[in-house]
Amino acid sequence: MRQLGLDVRSHQRAVWTVLSFWLALLILTAITWNRGMPGWVFFLHLLLLPLMVGAATSEFRVNSGLAGLVVSFLDLLIVTVVPLGTMAISRQPLPEPQAFSGLGAVLEFFEFVVLMGVPGFLMGLLGGALWRIRPGRRQSL
Repeated sequence: MRQLGLDVRSHQRAVWTVLSFWLALLILTAITWNRGMPGWVFFLHLLLLPLMVGAATSEFRVNSGLAGLVVSFLDLLIVTVVPLGTMAISRQPLPEPQAFSGLGAVLEFFEFVVLMGVPGFLMGLLGGALWRIRPGRRQSL
């Protein structure tokens, strides 16, 4: 954990670039939200965000795939929780409870973890690998 803190302090430009992109992506999601997330925005969250995080963390000592996995899970949490909170604040009715209960709810949760985790890990690895082999490579972002 200490090494991660040192990496973040020594690669501040990469960290701010990723955070700015992530914030812009969340704003885009909020603007385009209409009874759910549009498919093309979902694929930006699913593929492009972990790819960028993997590239940004390629110079860190942390595994780029692990970084893509973690950011995918955090993104899944944010995209799931924030709309519900926004609907509660604006006094809109919350969506009807899902028909899943018991084992069905567990399987649905597992499905989303796999759906976001596997591509997040793989795209993080790909982003890190592409960043390391790019021509004209510099020391940091």
